[in-house]
Amino acid sequence: MAHAPAEALHVLAHRLLSPDHAARWIALLRPGLRLAHAGGGAAVGRLGGLPDLPLDMPWPHWEGHGPLSHLMSLDCAALTAAGDSGLTLPASGTLLFFLFDGRLDDDDCMVYPSDPETRPGSRVLHVPADTPPVATPPPPDSTRTRKWRSPGSRD
Repeated sequence: MAHAPAEALHVLAHRLLSPDHAARWIALLRPGLRLAHAGGGAAVGRLGGLPDLPLDMPWPHWEGHGPLSHLMSLDCAALTAAGDSGLTLPASGTLLFFLFDGRLDDDDCMVYPSDPETRPGSRVLHVPADTPPVATPPPPDSTRTRKWRSPGSRD
């Protein structure tokens, strides 16, 4: 699952950079996941679609802005079986990722990782494996679509 082991990146940094720069660069490294299209293989997640929310779990909203969009779902047990990612993840259940995409307020408000006031516009929910989920459609007020025109056309 890991694209480049941390040890290989450490060796590379010390080989190509000064000791000070190597230490500073290594301090920036964080574990992560690299996902690829499953093809015919076992899937660990899916992009988009309807999230499997528990019956008693409301659709995530950002107060004052609106419902969040479902980005992806990851199967924690499948991730664990695929190998060590270096991340601390639940061993089972599903992680659901949501984000306010600006669609409902004409991009007036966006989520920025560097802005703590926008963090409520993103959510990661853990649904335990023993919880019966239901494919949940988004709230009616979240399905507004935009009409686009080409830059040179007239209204």
